Amino acid sequence: MIKGQQQFTQVKPFVIIPYIIAPDEIFLPVTEQAIPGVYPYYMISNYGRVFLKYGKTPFMSYVLDSKGYWYGKFATADGGKICRLHRVEAMTFNYFPGCEEYLIDHVDGNRMNMRLINLEWVDYQENARRAVAMSNANGGSLPPQIIPDYIQRDMLILNDIKNKLAIESSIRKQQEDNIVKDYTQKNFNDMKIQFNCQSNSTKNSGRETHSDEQIEQICSMLQQGYTAAYIANTLKVKKSYVAAVYHKQTGIQISQNYDFSNYGSIPYHDKWLFTTEQVNQICQYLQDNDMSTVQSKKQFIKQMFAVLGIEYSDNRYRTVLDIYNGRGYKSVACNYDIKR
Repeated sequence: MIKGQQQFTQVKPFVIIPYIIAPDEIFLPVTEQAIPGVYPYYMISNYGRVFLKYGKTPFMSYVLDSKGYWYGKFATADGGKICRLHRVEAMTFNYFPGCEEYLIDHVDGNRMNMRLINLEWVDYQENARRAVAMSNANGGSLPPQIIPDYIQRDMLILNDIKNKLAIESSIRKQQEDNIVKDYTQKNFNDMKIQFNCQSNSTKNSGRETHSDEQIEQICSMLQQGYTAAYIANTLKVKKSYVAAVYHKQTGIQISQNYDFSNYGSIPYHDKWLFTTEQVNQICQYLQDNDMSTVQSKKQFIKQMFAVLGIEYSDNRYRTVLDIYNGRGYKSVACNYDIKR
């Protein structure tokens, strides 16, 4: 024993460690006495095990350096230091003034055995003498370097923890990716709506605003099957605005309550399309009056328009023929018994 070195005596640990490998294992805090500038995040036991107060794993991982000693990286005020664990252990449990100038000998020659009873302070001369004696006793080489059972057990536990953390991290990342994807899509849609509104506003600085009632009318007509062109012409709004409502890019709180799957089922040509009310009137007239018996269908239709107060055009005439022949406004005409 080096002069001035204090014999280690068991000290009651200042915190309860959840996993102790032996009844005589105790932990002490790693202080600046052992590692200058070290943060108070670590405790080390008389078995060389480093407990982490903060971290995903309870203990520091075991890593060997090129000389076969266990080492770890400790957070310090100057960025961190890599230290051999057996030296941190000895300076924590068996410190004496000036010990920094001494070496630590592993009594049994196994550098992987960090039990405090296997560590002893020696000067350079004594260390060299013991190394020669150990080499001679083992045929000119180091004695077998064997990982102690308690370290092997720790390695298995740490590996199991890391595997579980990796699985949890993968699951969490997938969940986060899904959340980001959903948020990004929603945010993109919101931005697209905002952009469209701003773009239209920029292009048409004097464009009219649309009330909820107007949006309701647009949605109702879209649901019935009218085209955007007809709705725009009928309600005196821009076709692009009707299209935006259809694509649920604006007026979403209202349009989400409507089903536009029937869109376009009612054909539109600017000058001969009829309103739903007019189509019902025409179908009722065709049901009540047999057009199949008349000599001139055009004359019949002109008379019908006069009765119903609908302006005549050749295009509207052809549209009535489509209704009569079952090709136009099927969704309305199917409710009537039209004699053909």
